[in-house]
Amino acid sequence: MIIDGHAHVFPRLGSAPPELARLQLRLLQHHVQYHPQGFRRAADGARVQGSPIAPDGDGLDDMPEAEVRAGRHGRLHFRVDGQEYYLPWYPPSLDELAATPEALIAQMDYAGVDRA
Repeated sequence: MIIDGHAHVFPRLGSAPPELARLQLRLLQHHVQYHPQGFRRAADGARVQGSPIAPDGDGLDDMPEAEVRAGRHGRLHFRVDGQEYYLPWYPPSLDELAATPEALIAQMDYAGVDRA
């Protein structure tokens, strides 16, 4: 028997009920503010220096206002001061930024994993 000791199942990011979605995306903004993949300008795909969503201080209240959206192909999208950015956060194969139980089972079957 093969057991995978690390598995993820989660709904599409940003799909929580409206009262929770804003907090979920705000927490996500805080989590990825200095991600090593770096941020790109949506207009031309150019990598930008620094982080357009970095806070002035340490907490959530210090985060700049940003419209955060879950995109496709592993990307998170941000609008800051009228400028569009994206972060290639997850692999492009995570098309819908969701990890469904059905997808996990299909991956396990493909790899010959019995339990997770």
